[in-house]
Amino acid sequence: GRKIAMYIVLPRTKDGLVNLMKDINSYILTRHVWAMQKLPVEVKLPKFKIDFTSYLEPVLRE
Repeated sequence: GRKIAMYIVLPRTKDGLVNLMKDINSYILTRHVWAMQKLPVEVKLPKFKIDFTSYLEPVLRE
């Protein structure tokens, strides 16, 4: 079977989303992903659908 991962980034406080969006960057995300440890957690998410299209050829040519 295939393994799938999803990283969910949440602010530490209820009203912290604006600061999180302002402060986050690829370096911070990469550093935190590599520092992660497996822990059992219980997360409840509402049902949602994601529809996304991306053209990677220009990005990959760089």
